[in-house]
Amino acid sequence: MAQWVTGLMAVVLATSSAVAAPVAARRAKPAAKVAPKPVVVLAADVTIEPVADQPIVPRPAKPQAEGVLVVEYQRVGRELMKLQELRGTATTLDLWPTFRAIKLAELCKTGEGRIELEVVLKELRGRIERKRGIELTAECLNNPLAATCQ
Repeated sequence: MAQWVTGLMAVVLATSSAVAAPVAARRAKPAAKVAPKPVVVLAADVTIEPVADQPIVPRPAKPQAEGVLVVEYQRVGRELMKLQELRGTATTLDLWPTFRAIKLAELCKTGEGRIELEVVLKELRGRIERKRGIELTAECLNNPLAATCQ
């Protein structure tokens, strides 16, 4: 991890000095022309891990009631079915296994389980919303300030 941070700092410093040198040269008086020294960055040991496309959902401090979570579970399932009808099965292939893996009765038994269930349902709802996308009517395309386009 320390190597990764060191490599990243070297890249940032190299980039900032490469950008700052031309700006400083433009501000300097034309009498003194000094060529900037080239900066060499060796980042062979640096590996960049991809960032997950899932948003980070904050964990609530207090668990919700079991009935509220059951209703939310049903709503997420319905939204998932509507998304599949709207965008096709290929769009929801990665969402169904997560939804089906939820053990509702087991998770609702404890407070920690209800918190975990709430986080998973919020993540699923966010992913469904992103995959649903937006739809524009012809009226909105011609006039984005129309009352129905707000």
